[in-house]
Amino acid sequence: LIADRDSGKEKKHLVFKDQETKNFMYKYLSVSEIENLMSVDQLKRNLPLLTNRIVKEKISAVAFSEHEYKHVKLGQLFTLNKYRNAIPHSLFEKSGTLKPHYKLKFARILSQSMAWNEMSNSAKKLTKEIYDFLIS
Repeated sequence: LIADRDSGKEKKHLVFKDQETKNFMYKYLSVSEIENLMSVDQLKRNLPLLTNRIVKEKISAVAFSEHEYKHVKLGQLFTLNKYRNAIPHSLFEKSGTLKPHYKLKFARILSQSMAWNEMSNSAKKLTKEIYDFLIS
């Protein structure tokens, strides 16, 4: 079971962590949301596929790093002044996470274009941990 790093849910995380067995692993992400594991290149290439309201040239022109969005929700990042015009705020919940419709669509888009050499180091590490658990 993989969980986002949601604040206020520490007790839930501890309960699941205590239930781990050789057949059940609970993984608490090191990033705010699962989509924060994506590399900058993956975000820039795939976010415009969510809706035609995201202009590829606008998001491509914006310089940002994985460090900037590792511990904040993407909506929080893209509402900062220097990124304000890259992505419409209507794609995000007030909390800063992608709205459920867009989160599901983004997952489907990414699952069609995922390549190991484009993955962030955090995503590669998680993938290896899952693989090692499955083969053990």
